[in-house]
Amino acid sequence: MTTDAAALVLLVGPPGSGKSTWAARRFPVHDLFSLDMFRRILTGDVADQSATREAVRMLDLVVAFRMASGLTTVVDACNTRPEHRERMIAEAREYGVPVLAVVMATPLEVCLTRNAAREVVGAEAAAAPYPGANAAPVPPDIVAKLALEAAETPPRLGEVDAVLTVGADGAAVEWDGADRLPIEVLAAPWLAGTLDAPDRPRWVELR
Repeated sequence: MTTDAAALVLLVGPPGSGKSTWAARRFPVHDLFSLDMFRRILTGDVADQSATREAVRMLDLVVAFRMASGLTTVVDACNTRPEHRERMIAEAREYGVPVLAVVMATPLEVCLTRNAAREVVGAEAAAAPYPGANAAPVPPDIVAKLALEAAETPPRLGEVDAVLTVGADGAAVEWDGADRLPIEVLAAPWLAGTLDAPDRPRWVELR
């Protein structure tokens, strides 16, 4: 049964934009799911793209089960194109779970610098923000491609219920549609501080 505080949280942004770090600071590990996690389960290597198709299927099954169970679920993937998001959003809609997109507005230059730092440290030695997050470097051209996709096809109201834009430092910079979310979701600890963003709905101040 869906609970009033449940939400599907889709992180959106290229590698190095800060998605995993933002999520790890706000959610317990058991609420965080990524394609890297499932690629590691299947092959032992988060970067093994041959396992991506099966990893997507596993992620879809987990999201469907958790939406039916009314559990807040965070999908830590690039999610840069609508077709990457549509299956998960459909599952949330079926069970009446609100969908929040968290868009990382990190400049490409910062993403590339962070990605390069991963390579300097090494994929095995780099500290991932949480178990299952990718600490391995991504080819720079792929980072740039995903950043362009994120800019060209961002999630918008109608596709999702609300969009929270987050800066390179992890701070909220803009809310769009927050007043469409249940009050129980807005009051959840993982959103603490984000209602201080410039575009917070006025009625939130009266809670």
